[in-house]
Amino acid sequence: MRNKILMILMCAVLCTTLWPSAVFAVDAQTSVSVPGKGLALAVEGGNIYFDNSTGTITECDAGVTGAVIPDRINGVDVVKIGDQAFSQNTNLKTVTLPDSLKTIGKKAFASCSSLTSVNVPAAVETIGTDAFASCSGLQEFQVSADNNYFSGQDGVLFDKEGYSLLIYPAGKTTSAYRIPEGVSRIGENAFAGTDNLKTLYLPDSMDTLEDRDLANAAGLTRIVFSDSLLVIGDEVFSGCKSLTSISIPSGVVSIGDKALKDCVKLQKISFPSTLVVLGDDLFEGCTALESITVASSNKRFAAQDGVLYNKGLTKLVQYPPAAPAATYKMPDTVKEISANAFDGVQKMKSLILSAGMKTVPADSFTNIGTLTEVTFPQGVERIDSFAFSECAALEQIMVASGIALIDRSAFADCPKLKDVYFSGTLAQWKSACKWPSGEPYASVRIHCGTVPGLPMTDIEQGRWSAADIVYAYQNGLMKGTGPGTFEPTARTTRGMIVTILHRIAGEPAASSQTGFWDVAADSYYNNAVRWAASEKIVNGTAEGIFEPDAGITREQLAVILYRYALYQGQSGENYGYLDPSRYYDTGSVSDYAVTAMAWAIDKGLINGSGGYLSPKTVATREQVAAILHRFCEL
Repeated sequence: MRNKILMILMCAVLCTTLWPSAVFAVDAQTSVSVPGKGLALAVEGGNIYFDNSTGTITECDAGVTGAVIPDRINGVDVVKIGDQAFSQNTNLKTVTLPDSLKTIGKKAFASCSSLTSVNVPAAVETIGTDAFASCSGLQEFQVSADNNYFSGQDGVLFDKEGYSLLIYPAGKTTSAYRIPEGVSRIGENAFAGTDNLKTLYLPDSMDTLEDRDLANAAGLTRIVFSDSLLVIGDEVFSGCKSLTSISIPSGVVSIGDKALKDCVKLQKISFPSTLVVLGDDLFEGCTALESITVASSNKRFAAQDGVLYNKGLTKLVQYPPAAPAATYKMPDTVKEISANAFDGVQKMKSLILSAGMKTVPADSFTNIGTLTEVTFPQGVERIDSFAFSECAALEQIMVASGIALIDRSAFADCPKLKDVYFSGTLAQWKSACKWPSGEPYASVRIHCGTVPGLPMTDIEQGRWSAADIVYAYQNGLMKGTGPGTFEPTARTTRGMIVTILHRIAGEPAASSQTGFWDVAADSYYNNAVRWAASEKIVNGTAEGIFEPDAGITREQLAVILYRYALYQGQSGENYGYLDPSRYYDTGSVSDYAVTAMAWAIDKGLINGSGGYLSPKTVATREQVAAILHRFCEL
């Protein structure tokens, strides 16, 4: 009899292990009803609330730290976690979802930053948008193998077949992740808030990154693209604030609107030859962007000096906000610029517009806080409303006589604007300019009859050196000597020349001291002389003496330019003879300067005057401008 009883009990235990869990589903009872919230069920740290008419957990108390949600409450199946039910609960650390659950609502657990793990029961059919957004501590999803809609791999949530990666847990601690082969799509915001993930590998099975697929992957520094990628959708990389560079792979044909929005550390990006379509406002908020490059074989786009254009350079698409150049000369082929192309520009001081752009569009250069001067060349006919508004540092503009209309608000809120250099007459200026009559415009000085492109009143139109001075000024080689002056016949010093060459070279650093006692450490030319001495471009006039403030002679200038050319890798051979039949004073050229003078004459840098080289004559500023112009165009 005893054995029979034991056998019956064993059979009963065995049977219960085979029965479905629903037979033993917990049916929690509560008699507490809170108006406007529903039935209250006590859990760790507070209550959760249940709408028994819909089977929905609707909300929870802010103090809830853990919740084991039963299958039934007062005999009603729990089938849904409602929209935002646990949202913003930063105290919630654990939650166990019931087997009866079918739906997890929109933002149901959004911003539950202490939550580390979530189970997805077999009956769950729907997970709403942003259900686990900003769950910064979430490390894994545990998905029931019996679920017909979802699956889990290494804690990451996928659809059942594994074709779609739906949510990558934001708190997952691994620094690199390779999306499995076979995955063809990523859910919107699937990687949002992933601070720990640094490197992401995309699979060959994926040809499209859809809208916002990688948005707000805050820690991502590297994306390894597959060769099969063809399309990048809208805002795909938006908010990826740790990315510093991106190389879009060959094969990509389209990039959507605002794809790189708020990639605040992005400095460089390159586009392939296959790219055909670029979306609007692509670089919005990319405040650190310094340079854009495009494959030379691309048929739709081109880049020049880091600036993005269409292929024919007739349209300027994007100027990098953090481009390092202080002066930007727009190619004269440019006829139009994209909206917002100059938004957020931080380092530009001088802007020279294209002669091919008849109209400067409204709002096109607003709020460039570093801009101090603008040149409007012959060809520009209109400057529309607010084109340069709020350029708070703007001091002077150079306007060619072809201008027909300057809108009354074109330079609104430019409080430092004091000088206009206009190549036409005062009558022409008054006809074109529609500025209001009051301040601050009434205090602006209008200088008429000046050389186009120069903010100087002492260079008359038609002067032999005018074009050379314009070139030297616009390319940052030479500056004025004071407000509105260039002093073309003034001497050029040795310190000035070395400083100009230093600028041409890109202002490289030099580690050594100059070795010249007469070069002060705080002088404007100190760094330039240090660099030139270290590269053997200058030797000084005597032991330990440079004479930076002495006027530079024509033969000294030739020697320094010759040595700089050698420094740049140009050949200096076969220059050792000066033809006395060509110049009367070849015999007065110093022995050390013969080769350099022969080279300078051969290259057309120095032509002489009236049959004389005048090697010992100090070079004037306009002569230096002319020689530098020729030198830079070798």
